[in-house]
Amino acid sequence: MTDIDIDKYLSEEDKKRIAEEVWRERLHTKFSQDHERIISNAAYDIVREMCESIVPNFNELLTEKVKGAISKLSTCEVFRAPDAWDRKATVGWTMMNEIVLAKRQRLENRVEKIIDELEPQVEWELDVDHEIR
Repeated sequence: MTDIDIDKYLSEEDKKRIAEEVWRERLHTKFSQDHERIISNAAYDIVREMCESIVPNFNELLTEKVKGAISKLSTCEVFRAPDAWDRKATVGWTMMNEIVLAKRQRLENRVEKIIDELEPQVEWELDVDHEIR
């Protein structure tokens, strides 16, 4: 492979102009594909900077408020299933179900082992499949 010395062919001004053109093209492509997220992130950054300039310990206060809100969450709020009132499943519910499905065989094996190790009770009627009635 032959190295090409671009300094022989391009001036510093040409290199700067080409770099700027490529940067603008890349920026335009990225912005047109993802403009909503970029604007949203910029808005959050602006609001954060404003809050930090008004409230000296804003980050510490925000951290404490987030910790407090998380500590007050119930299991129901984190793992809420979709319901008849058009509420969607929470992210926690969705993740839990995905994990359970991915580990289905492992869970079945563990449940079978636990059932097999149970000491039968007098009041149980067990059939050959170890189903408790």
